[in-house]
Amino acid sequence: HVNYMTRPYYKEGRSFGDYEAAYRYGWENAAMPEEMTFEAAEKAHLEGGWTAARGTSPFSWQDVREATRDAWAHARRKN
Repeated sequence: HVNYMTRPYYKEGRSFGDYEAAYRYGWENAAMPEEMTFEAAEKAHLEGGWTAARGTSPFSWQDVREATRDAWAHARRKN
């Protein structure tokens, strides 16, 4: 929560709340089979599922892709 502004995808003026849905989406989907890469999951369902998963977030998949990938990678390092 405190480091989001240091990430390379951070856009000036955005709050943690602007990224929260993307982080949650990446974290929850990191439980995919270990051999599945982010790119494979993105093609299989992540990009298409973002519309439903984003809740009230106004951001498109392209806007949150890197934040989602960041959370995915972080979750996988913890497992």
